[in-house]
Amino acid sequence: MKEELVYTQKITLGYQHFDFSGHWKLADMFKQLSDLATTHAQKLGVYRPDMAQNYGWVVSKIRLRILKPLKNEDTVSMVTWASEGSRVIFPRYYQIKDSLGDLCAEGVGLWTLLDLQKRRIAMPSRVGIIFPENLPEPLEIKVATDFSDEQGYTFIENRQVRYSDVDTNQHLNNARYIEWVCDILDSERFKQHYIADLSVYFKKETAPNEVLALEMKEDGDWFYVRGLKDGELHFAVEGQWQRY
Repeated sequence: MKEELVYTQKITLGYQHFDFSGHWKLADMFKQLSDLATTHAQKLGVYRPDMAQNYGWVVSKIRLRILKPLKNEDTVSMVTWASEGSRVIFPRYYQIKDSLGDLCAEGVGLWTLLDLQKRRIAMPSRVGIIFPENLPEPLEIKVATDFSDEQGYTFIENRQVRYSDVDTNQHLNNARYIEWVCDILDSERFKQHYIADLSVYFKKETAPNEVLALEMKEDGDWFYVRGLKDGELHFAVEGQWQRY
């Protein structure tokens, strides 16, 4: 199979993709981009279905910028490519374009290979995974690296990981984190605003039936959410609202 270093897939958006304000749900966008990444990884030969019981690609940090919110859009084009990484961290870039070809969103995710039996990071080269040469250049978008600020958070609620939250890597799915975050934001604000910039740091795996304490703080158009268990950080999010 010929390697497709830049992979494009079209998706038709329907009723279930949109929130109550009629805009594409951010969590669903993350789901679609994750599926896109998996499909492309298979085409590149860096993921195979037979790996599913032993190894899985997981994202450690991700950032998505919404340049133009999508509403009542029938078909969009999603584009992805991997770029040069380190021995264990591999960046993947994303773009979403509307039916006119206008850029609506762009993002970057830092992916790593997880040994599902030992629950620790694995080096792809040691398990026979080789990335192709001459990978495309990265986008000029940086993923947040500093999530250390611990001041000013307010406890919102406890949330337990249930059946529908868990993916084939046997932990809380990355898109579900976004749903959890959106669930505790002020729903009234979605009527006149959209989340234009969102960064997520997946610090520690969250297993089925575990309970996280969700905390939040706000500063103008910025909001910050984190999830902890017994005081240990599992994930952190920072996002920015933008008025329509």
